[in-house]
Amino acid sequence: MRWEMVYHNSRITEIPMGSVQFIGLDVHKDTIDASVVDSETTVSEVDKRIANSSVLFKRLVSDLKLRGPVAVAYEAGCMGF
Repeated sequence: MRWEMVYHNSRITEIPMGSVQFIGLDVHKDTIDASVVDSETTVSEVDKRIANSSVLFKRLVSDLKLRGPVAVAYEAGCMGF
């Protein structure tokens, strides 16, 4: 079985490959585009546009965490963060 390192609950954790949902974010002033890919299937399972709101973003991540661990990445803008 292959393992991967994931930052989870404020610490680095080793978990079995295939059980992580990767969330890619494209953040805009008014909206956030999210694409969720399962590390086992490498197929985008969810493509969603939400309002740029911390409440809605936390809800999206919380809903996905019910299915297992998540790893999040975003596209850095011209400001570098």
